[in-house]
Amino acid sequence: MPIHPSNSAQARLGPISVNASDDFVFPLAPRRMPWQGDAVYVTIPIALADYGPKTPASNPPPVAWNRNAPERISLEFKLVHEKELRGSGRDDIEAEIKKLQDFRYKAQQSREPPDLVYSFGKQTDRVRIDKLTIDTTLWSSDGRRQIADCTMQLIITRPRSR
Repeated sequence: MPIHPSNSAQARLGPISVNASDDFVFPLAPRRMPWQGDAVYVTIPIALADYGPKTPASNPPPVAWNRNAPERISLEFKLVHEKELRGSGRDDIEAEIKKLQDFRYKAQQSREPPDLVYSFGKQTDRVRIDKLTIDTTLWSSDGRRQIADCTMQLIITRPRSR
């Protein structure tokens, strides 16, 4: 029985360009999409003499807010071949995996990841791929990947809309 794509908003990840054919379109909506935002604090150096007689010297030193760290989005999603999703089409996910892996590198010399745009529903962010894990769970008889559970962590370089 084919798995049908969700009728909800379609998630996309692609280069900053007008060519939508370069985008990776998630075949199924992400299962989970936790967001993480952290603050960066710095220790305020104080002299031991600043501790009072009733304050143990083992107390942690005071801290002050320095800046906000880049926000992160973690995605958990499933890659399933077109034939399983729609009943026709390719019976592997090799092209989708290659596209995701290609998004991790910009140029052979610098190996710097490109800025990408991730959009899902009304949320659109400028991101870079920080981590990508592809756990293949089904192969064809000739070794082509057909179904995989994936996790991807994106660093938000510039929030564009919420």
